[in-house]
Amino acid sequence: MEYLFYFIILLSDLRYRKIYNHQILVLLLYFISYGYWGDGTGVAYSLLFLILGTFPLTLRFVGGGDIKLISCLSLTLCSDFMIIFLLLIPVLGVIFHPFIKFFEWVLNINNITTDKKGIPFSFAIITSFIIVQKLGV
Repeated sequence: MEYLFYFIILLSDLRYRKIYNHQILVLLLYFISYGYWGDGTGVAYSLLFLILGTFPLTLRFVGGGDIKLISCLSLTLCSDFMIIFLLLIPVLGVIFHPFIKFFEWVLNINNITTDKKGIPFSFAIITSFIIVQKLGV
C-alpha cells in the first residue's frame, strides 16, 4: 500500500514539480496507523530536518515538499541508518538526473509542467528510503 503512495508522489513531482501537503499527510497517517516508528529517534530527526531544511529552501537548493517528504520518511528510520539515508539522496539524485530528463523529453512532459527548473528529487528521496528500509530497518 505504501508503494502506491510513493508512486502518486513521484508522478506529482514529475509532472507538476510539486509534492502536495495532502500527499505527505496521507503518508504520515499511514505510517502512524501501522506503527512505523523505527527506534523512536526518528521524531527528533524529523523535527531537526524540518528546522534545518529551511536554510536550503531559502537558497532554492531544494523544495519545501522535498523537506517535508524527508521529514516524514525519517520518522520511520532508526538512527543507525539515518546517515546512509541522507547520503544516498544526492548520490541517487545525480544518477537519476539524466534518466528523468530523458523521460521528460520522450514524453514531452516539459511542456505541461508548471516549473521546468531542476529535477524532481522525490525519486532520489523515496529510492534512498526504500534501500535503507531493505537494509534492515
